[in-house]
Amino acid sequence: MILRRAEISDSKYISLLLIESITINCVQDHKGNPKIIKSWCENKTPENIAIWIADPKNSMIVTQQSNEETLDGVGLISKDGEILLCYVSPNSIGKNIGNALLHRLEDEAFKFDIKNIYLNSTHTAHSFYQKKGYIDNGEIIQLDDSRFCFPMNKVIK
Repeated sequence: MILRRAEISDSKYISLLLIESITINCVQDHKGNPKIIKSWCENKTPENIAIWIADPKNSMIVTQQSNEETLDGVGLISKDGEILLCYVSPNSIGKNIGNALLHRLEDEAFKFDIKNIYLNSTHTAHSFYQKKGYIDNGEIIQLDDSRFCFPMNKVIK
C-alpha cells in the first residue's frame, strides 16, 4: 500500500471514492435515503476537493495499492487538528486501509505540533474511532432525519 499526499490530479478519483464510500459504507447513517445521500455528497465535487487539496491549512492523504491507479482511501486533517475526512473504498474495507490512513493523519497532526485531534464521527465509523483511542467529547449532534454525528477527540503524544 502507498500512502501519499493528494495531488490536484487526484480530485476526480477522490470525489468518486467519497461518493461511493458514503453511498455503500454509510447505509447505517443515511438509511438509503436518496435525499440524505445527495445532501451529504453535494460538496464532494472534484472542484471542491481541488480547493481542499490546495489549501495550505489542510493535509490530504490518499492510499492506493502499488500496482493500481485507483485510490483505496482518503483522509483530510486541518492544521488546527480536525479530521475532516477519513473514508475507505467499499472494496478495501477490512484491509487496514482505515488504520493506515488514520495513523498517517495522526502523524500529520504531530508534525503540526497538535496535541489534541478532534472529529465528528458518523455512526458507521464511531466504533472504529473508539478502538483507535478516540473518546466521545460532547453531545451527539443530529444532522437530519437519520444522521447523527459524534464529537470525539484524542490527545496524542
